[in-house]
Amino acid sequence: MARSEASKQRFIERNPHIAEQCSFLLNETSYFEVINRVVEEAEDDFPLIVHDDLFFPKKFATLLEQLIRCLEGRWPNWGICGNSGMLAYGVGPSVTRVVRYISDPHGGVNCQGIIFPAQSIDGNVILLNRRRLRERAVVVPSFPGFQLYDLSLAVEVLRAGLCVLISPSLACHHDSGGSQAMFDAATETTWAKEYFSQRITNKALATINGCISLPFDPSFGSGKIDLEMQSLRNATIGRNTKKVAIVVRSLFNRPSLLRRALETVRSFVIAAGPAVRFEVAVATHDDLTPPPWVEEYAIVRKFRTNGLLDTRALLVRASVETIDADYFWFVDDDDWLFPNEAERIASILNISEPPAVVFMDSAHFLEEIEEDAAPIGGRYVGRLSRRFEAKNWPLGFGGANHIPFCGFVFHRSAIEDVPLDDLTLFEDYAIQLSALNRPECIQYTVEKLVAGISIRASGNTVTLEDRTAWDRCAAEVTSMMAARRLMPGIFALGNLTPPPVPSERPPEQCRLSRSEQKLLRNYRALKRGIQRVIDGMRRKRAKRRDGD
Repeated sequence: MARSEASKQRFIERNPHIAEQCSFLLNETSYFEVINRVVEEAEDDFPLIVHDDLFFPKKFATLLEQLIRCLEGRWPNWGICGNSGMLAYGVGPSVTRVVRYISDPHGGVNCQGIIFPAQSIDGNVILLNRRRLRERAVVVPSFPGFQLYDLSLAVEVLRAGLCVLISPSLACHHDSGGSQAMFDAATETTWAKEYFSQRITNKALATINGCISLPFDPSFGSGKIDLEMQSLRNATIGRNTKKVAIVVRSLFNRPSLLRRALETVRSFVIAAGPAVRFEVAVATHDDLTPPPWVEEYAIVRKFRTNGLLDTRALLVRASVETIDADYFWFVDDDDWLFPNEAERIASILNISEPPAVVFMDSAHFLEEIEEDAAPIGGRYVGRLSRRFEAKNWPLGFGGANHIPFCGFVFHRSAIEDVPLDDLTLFEDYAIQLSALNRPECIQYTVEKLVAGISIRASGNTVTLEDRTAWDRCAAEVTSMMAARRLMPGIFALGNLTPPPVPSERPPEQCRLSRSEQKLLRNYRALKRGIQRVIDGMRRKRAKRRDGD
């Protein structure tokens, strides 16, 4: 779309290699109406709408043909595709949600080689799946001007059940940085606020140009969507499903905690939906007998221990070698999963490009549990202690692990070069570093709390005062990584300033007796009552002053 005849000629001079394949629309007043007209009237099944100030590579026509074949084969539910936009998850070492396969005054490319499902795209280049858009009756509103048309189109495509993609094959140079002032002005208009708030349930709309706050809309139904989840859900439709093994390591010493772990894993699998296929397994020793109820939740896989006293690493290797799955997620029997984000995690695993690693938030909970108490009515005290944020995974290259084992899902190839036979601890850290130290690995980061970890007065190796065993295993991990020559530059990520590590007091220093808890509640209630009295006195004093 060209602003004038001069703009048209300038585009042809800059891109003579594709000029014969171009049709030009001149002096248009609404990008919204252009999109509707192209969807309705274009002769091609896959028209490409572009700005008039772009430079395309000489092989662009070939890249475009290859891209269309790829989208039709691997992303059968695609509706539109661009070269930059906003994701519903973080990617890469920078944990960014903004993907750019473009160079312009704002910067250059920040990812390589991967097609990403997105919640919105930038409108400099828009590839349309015209037949599918017409089948779903996708229409953008007939608003005037040249702002928010790309965002509106993405919303309508997602509401129609199709997916929005970003591809490196559409990479180009944009000779314009756009106008942030014009974008900001458009987002503050009444029509924009009403339009988006009536179509999505999100309170704010994240875009590559900034976040748009939306007013509360009391209406329900009528096709409103959660933009983040819909962008993931639509992208999984028609794709081959991956298999994910959730493996719970257990020696059956803590049956009540094991039951909790398996109950929450089952809830997670049910909530995840059809995007991936799960196998739930309990990995244990060949000479142990599980409680009879375990097989109601999982397949019990027993492995020979060869006399080892600590078999955590052995159970990991044996599980990966014997279970036919693409990805693995290890959960110890005193961990548990939150099913709230199950569909999000499953969808990201579906759209991920192997060998990927998916990081999620996890947390320590200080707990006091009566193991022998009945499942219902037993005494329990627990509180959040420390949260491990998924976005901090790059700090692991600084020599300290920042992501617990239950906080990431890895591809089966990650253990190929890990000396698990020499490890009893740090097996999770070694696998994580091995997975990340591969040129083809892409990292997906989900900043949602997905897993909990029980920290008790005893029974946790992470709280051992004697660190000798930990230090021995640290030597093995250090040697493993020092010998690698795949991606030496990645260790620069470890030079980032690590976040402050909160102190983690043992449970016996944190819990309160019932009488202490009652005293604390009474104190807080008294404090609130005193504050209400003070506020009332201030209001009366203010009224007297106003009366005088």
